[in-house]
Amino acid sequence: MLTGKFNGVKPGAACYNSSILAYVRAGRWQDVLSTYEKMKESEVEADPTTFNGVLLASFQVGGRSRVQALVHELVASGAKVGEESCELALEILIPELELNDTTGDRRMKIRTLAESEPSMTHFYLNLNRALRTAELEQSRKTTNIISAQDIAKRRDTAWRNVLRHIVDCVKPVDQAD
Repeated sequence: MLTGKFNGVKPGAACYNSSILAYVRAGRWQDVLSTYEKMKESEVEADPTTFNGVLLASFQVGGRSRVQALVHELVASGAKVGEESCELALEILIPELELNDTTGDRRMKIRTLAESEPSMTHFYLNLNRALRTAELEQSRKTTNIISAQDIAKRRDTAWRNVLRHIVDCVKPVDQAD
């Protein structure tokens, strides 16, 4: 179904995401990455659901270095990423942070990292600021002045900014990891 049209209808993001989720559940990591490549070739816009599966597959197939490359790609392409994708990238690329950490715990650990690595303080503090901004945007409600579309754009921008700062905080990793 993903190879063309089905009854004249081209598959969209939901179709690709269903395949990606099935492959993730089956542990078929290379198939996840192949499906993502087909999605890009078909010019179907990926979404945060897509990236969650692709982040997991990238880690399983190529370790942290592959995830770093994907995050660089996502930032450069202006992809729509969400909170879950950023949390997953944080857990993979900054192992001191854990996915089940509360927001406050995560920011506290980032501050501790900033204090323990003076050469990285600036980068960690910027990541903390970006996380806080994204959290605020995530909780923002529509008003007479701010539409749902505007809020969605602001959230996308804020979470993409978090990804950019994650990249800044990650030390180069070997291909072997």
